[in-house]
Amino acid sequence: MYKHNNIKPIKEVQLMKWFKRITITIVLLIVTAIGLVYLLLSSSKAQLDGSITANSLSSPVTIARDQYGMVKITASNQLDAFYAQGYAHGQDRFFQMDLLRRNAAGELSELFGHGALSRDKKARFHQFRQRAQRAFALFPDNQRAAVESYTRGVNAALDAYTIAPFEYLLTGSTMRPWQVEDSLLAIYSMYMDLQGSQVERDLTLTYLHGQYGQEMVDFLLSPSSYQAAIDGSTLPLNEQAIPELPLVTSATTIIDEPWFDYFEEADIGSNNWAVSAQHTKNERALLANDMHLGLNLPAIWYRAQIQYPHNGEDITVVGVSLPGAPGIIVGSNLHAAWGFTNANVDNVDWIALPDDYATSTVNETIVTTEGSEDYAITMSEYGPVQTIDGQRFALRWVAHTDYAVSFDLLDLAHAHSVDSLMDVAQHIRIPVQNMMMADSEGQVAYRLTGAVTSRAPLQSNALSTSQFATVANAWQQPEMITPIYRSPTHHKLWTANARVLSTSEMSRYGDGGYALGPRGVQIANRLKAQKTFDEQDFLALQLDNRAIYMKTWRDMLLATLEQADDPQYDQAILALQNWQACACANDVGYTLARYFRTQVMYELMTPLYQTAQQAGVRFSTINRHLDTAVLRLLEEQPTSWLAGNYKSYDKLKLAMYQQTINKLASKMHLIQTNKHIDLSQFTWGKVNELNIRHPISTQVPVLAKYLDMRPVPGFGDSFMPGVQNGTHGASQRFIVQPGLEENGFMSLPGGQSGHPLSKYYDAGFEVYAEHQGLPLLFQQPQHKLTLRPH
Repeated sequence: MYKHNNIKPIKEVQLMKWFKRITITIVLLIVTAIGLVYLLLSSSKAQLDGSITANSLSSPVTIARDQYGMVKITASNQLDAFYAQGYAHGQDRFFQMDLLRRNAAGELSELFGHGALSRDKKARFHQFRQRAQRAFALFPDNQRAAVESYTRGVNAALDAYTIAPFEYLLTGSTMRPWQVEDSLLAIYSMYMDLQGSQVERDLTLTYLHGQYGQEMVDFLLSPSSYQAAIDGSTLPLNEQAIPELPLVTSATTIIDEPWFDYFEEADIGSNNWAVSAQHTKNERALLANDMHLGLNLPAIWYRAQIQYPHNGEDITVVGVSLPGAPGIIVGSNLHAAWGFTNANVDNVDWIALPDDYATSTVNETIVTTEGSEDYAITMSEYGPVQTIDGQRFALRWVAHTDYAVSFDLLDLAHAHSVDSLMDVAQHIRIPVQNMMMADSEGQVAYRLTGAVTSRAPLQSNALSTSQFATVANAWQQPEMITPIYRSPTHHKLWTANARVLSTSEMSRYGDGGYALGPRGVQIANRLKAQKTFDEQDFLALQLDNRAIYMKTWRDMLLATLEQADDPQYDQAILALQNWQACACANDVGYTLARYFRTQVMYELMTPLYQTAQQAGVRFSTINRHLDTAVLRLLEEQPTSWLAGNYKSYDKLKLAMYQQTINKLASKMHLIQTNKHIDLSQFTWGKVNELNIRHPISTQVPVLAKYLDMRPVPGFGDSFMPGVQNGTHGASQRFIVQPGLEENGFMSLPGGQSGHPLSKYYDAGFEVYAEHQGLPLLFQQPQHKLTLRPH
């Protein structure tokens, strides 16, 4: 009896022992697995110190890194410097470089499978890899040598990896050596980002012209009253009668997503400005530049300071580089500084092909993780062919020309003045930019810079083959004489993606999709209102988030709700009355006004969008032009444009406010109770929260904690200098007085390294998030790697 009563406790003790052992074993296995993963990841970290042997160098080169991971390259000549720059890029950013070349070449499916296939087909249409190979063969000897030296440096860094970067481990793919044409593909990838929407925009305008006539196109593209050309010229406002919206269009069923979100898409653009010595507190020229792009990890740019002797002079050039290409894109050489914004001149012609026109076919094979897929491209003598609504169109785009890409930009490092910068700028071949310049003598200048065709645009819609014949020869050569504005005629200069050229110059260079204009006007007015500036003044202007343009929409919504005289709108009325007139983090009134604008435009333009979508064109490519037309509709209230079953525009606006609340509640994942929701949850900081993510975490969300930056309360918006929109904003902030670089700023929304275990993965992010500036120049070295010739 005694023994029988103790059998259960003895078994329980034994079970507990086994359970403990199993638990310990599982924990040990987990710890071991974590340790192995950590060891694997650590093994792919870059070597930052010591000495390594490198082929193809003529003499030793050092790569130093400061507390922010910024590199300083010290070499005995320019080619060795480019080798070291390629090595540093390959150490810190190779996966980013790989994505950049694959994006342009249409080779992403090799990494990501069928999910990237449609994107690859879109890129293959342009055949950029073949174009890059042909363009590189035409480069002058010095540029070929520069790219070749850079390429050897990248591949030396790849050879030094003992374990592939974590992105390749996760995707199960292998690193492919860098090729010389890949550096050109990096530039072509920028063409796709900066001009890709213009390619589609012209097809949209062609469709609208054919479907509704030129009056409709002119109405939709009505010039804004917000104009800030450098010479002060203005385009006349469109005073023609509003064209009727055909009944067949207005009766079309209204569709939902994703059309609404297109109005919330970030607007690709940038700001830059400069003032001469007459308008600074220390009588030296001052320049600012912030380029607005999608914000991902790692940041698109890579900070570098490069030093080498050249023609008996010690060269120091500092700024940001593009991983994948040699040189400094935006920066200063201690004598002169430069920056860029997208120019938005007309770079595209579509040619309507006759029914009997004979085309050919180019067959491509797209490799995927699952195998491969054939893709046929229809070709013509004019360019690749796309069919829209039964009509074939051939594309002529400046990116397809042999003069689309060059590396003349490398010579900016040797310029001593604004004059010599402009001489170099004449030969630079990149997506056409507004180039802003300043020098240590106090001069400032602007020049339209990049690959610009010699042809003057004939019209915004597609050309007939006979029309194109009149400009075909002009397409063969780049324009060498482009507009210039400079001191002493102009002591204050600015650009913000809207028109800055004179009206006569615009007729020569065309409108490739200019920004609406409020951002440029806000910059210009602030520059004009203040006599002298320093670096802190320019930083404040970069962060200017005053809602000058949005006041029109705020006033309209406030009047709509007050007129309704309904207590359910009291909280919204109070928020609008108390708005801070800025896109500020704690402002609810701004959120309501901003989303109300979007909802109204969505409702009024959706009929046009749907018919365009059915024809296979993207109406959203002209979104940035539509505000002026929509405001006229709301003012004049033509009945044919009244969307849905609304009996009046007042009823429409009130309904759009309710849709605004529904949209915000959905965005913030809130549930409405009894048709009421607390609007205090809709602060702009929450709605427009900045989320900078790694592309891997978007595919593997469990890694977000380790790969993404912390969310930052939103500030700024599209219609003001302080641009920010969720995952879009200033990809860098740069301020400098040439000759006083020690006082200059350069900050990026992420660290230098693409390795999540590196201390440089997020170094500098908090400075950016807090709207401060990092020192432009290299600081004290923390690491130093020497590359020695074999």
